[in-house]
Amino acid sequence: MKKLICLWAVALTGFAHAYDGASSELSHTAFSAVLAGAVTHANRDLENRAWIGFAVATGASALHQAYQAAHSSSKSGSLLDFASSAIGAALGAWATDTCILTPIVQPRFTGLIISRAF
Repeated sequence: MKKLICLWAVALTGFAHAYDGASSELSHTAFSAVLAGAVTHANRDLENRAWIGFAVATGASALHQAYQAAHSSSKSGSLLDFASSAIGAALGAWATDTCILTPIVQPRFTGLIISRAF
């Protein structure tokens, strides 16, 4: 069911048209959230999986916005698009890490050792 919802969300983001309105920014947010969640889930065995998902999704958005700014005459919406993509990436990585995946438990020693010579 979760995979079906994710596929449905990705399929709907392809129909959005670029403008600086709510549906355009929501599509950037939703796509980045799905991408960050997928990357976070793919790296589920690593300790910093949420940071990896956020970095990949935000990096992809930065590359996309840089390409659009270089090849388009309108540069006004690229910062707004990047900001909404970064928010979506943060939400997607966080939600996948905390709500879907199980916590990573690693053995670490934290404590105090007191010794006394007799």
